[in-house]
Amino acid sequence: MIPIYAFSVFHKKHYLKRVGVVLIGTIVFFLCELLAPNDSVLITSEQQIWMRVYSFCLCTVFASFIMNLLISRLIKANTFLKRLAEVDELTGISNRRKVLADAVNVFASSILNKEKSSFAIIDLDHFKKINDTYGHDAGDLVLRDVAQTMANKIGAAFKLGRYGGEEFVIVMPNTDKGLAQKEMEAVRKSIESLYIETKLGIVVPVTVSIGISSIGFNTSRYEELLSEADQALYEAKNAGRNQVQVFSLY
Repeated sequence: MIPIYAFSVFHKKHYLKRVGVVLIGTIVFFLCELLAPNDSVLITSEQQIWMRVYSFCLCTVFASFIMNLLISRLIKANTFLKRLAEVDELTGISNRRKVLADAVNVFASSILNKEKSSFAIIDLDHFKKINDTYGHDAGDLVLRDVAQTMANKIGAAFKLGRYGGEEFVIVMPNTDKGLAQKEMEAVRKSIESLYIETKLGIVVPVTVSIGISSIGFNTSRYEELLSEADQALYEAKNAGRNQVQVFSLY
C-alpha cells in the first residue's frame, strides 16, 4: 500500500519524494520483521482474527482514499482540458468551437419548438489600425475589454464567443429581429463608451459594427444565419461603421 500511496500522492516530477517514502516504508517493514521475537506468542489466535479484520478494514479505507484522490485528480484534469477546448485563452469567453456548438443547439431547439432566434456577428472597427498605431499589446487589451463588456451586457441568456481575430458571435435564443436589434444596439453603445487605457496612459477609442440575422420560414441550416449576419455586417461596414444592421432580402 505504501508504494501505491507514494506514486498516487506525489507528482512524477517529485521522484525523490516517491523513492524516499517507499524506502522508509520498506525499512520500517523489515525492521519489524527482524526485531520481532520468533520464540514467543505475541497475540492469541482470537486476537489474530481481530487483527486480520482490522488490517483488512484499514487497507480498504486506505485504498478508498487513494482511489478518491485519483478520481479527484482525473476530474480536475478533465475540467482543465474541457476549459482549454472551449474557452478562448486571450478573452476568457467561449472560443469558435464552443460558440458554434451553442449555435447548433440553439438553432435545433428553435426549429423543433418553432421559436424565434437570432445570430449576431460583431467586428471591431479599424482593428488593424489599432494594432499598427498602439501595438499588439493594446490590441489584446482592447479584445479583452470588449469581450468582457459584451459578456456583462448580454448576461447568461445569450451565448457569446470569439469567432476569430477581432470578430465575435452572439447567439440569441427566443429573440426576434426587433429585440435582437435593440439588444445589439445597447451592446454597441456600451462598447463605444468604453474607456480603454494602455500601460503608457494612451486612451484607445473603440467602436464595433454588428450584423444580425433571424430564423425565417426558409431557414434550414444554422450556417445560413451566420452567412446572413455576415452580409448584414458587411452592410454596416459600408454604411460607415459603428452601427447595427439587420439582414433583409429586400
